[in-house]
Amino acid sequence: PTWDIWEYDRTSDKARRIITSKEEDDLGQDVQPAYLPDGRIVFSSNRQTLTRQQVLDRNGAAYRASAEGTNEYSYNLHVVNADGTNLQQLTFNPAMDLNPRVLNDGRIVFMRRDRLGGNDSISFYTLKPDGTELSFYYGYHSKNIGSQDKPATYFNPQVQDDGKILASLRPRSNTRYGGDIITLETEQF
Repeated sequence: PTWDIWEYDRTSDKARRIITSKEEDDLGQDVQPAYLPDGRIVFSSNRQTLTRQQVLDRNGAAYRASAEGTNEYSYNLHVVNADGTNLQQLTFNPAMDLNPRVLNDGRIVFMRRDRLGGNDSISFYTLKPDGTELSFYYGYHSKNIGSQDKPATYFNPQVQDDGKILASLRPRSNTRYGGDIITLETEQF
């Protein structure tokens, strides 16, 4: 079984699967959806359809990237129309891209695990809904964070109406969910 994206209509009390093709749906675990302003849905998935196709196009073997340092498949951001058509992969991180949310200006903010240079950091990044203009937003290098001289990291961004972001701040060594809920004024660092 796979994790799938469903939409629930409170008026009709009915749920419907967004990606209705069984073959397409079974290609990966689809989690953490959010609506974009144009009605499409952004979500995190380990399906890596475009990544695998690019390798096959170069006469490579079928390949599915595993997150660095783990035996889990990498999660990347994808978008799909609300009717389940036009599925596209947006990011190609060899680690993890999770928790996509939409900023007030329409960009997507998300949590990225980045192991570049051995840092193994988790920070917030942004990109446009068409997959362009990927950039660092806030996190690992934004300021000295943590408490009791222990490094910490931000998780699970939630965009508020006023543009601020609620996030969970927790020690990097914490392997369980939780942490302190904090407000980030990312525009003012």
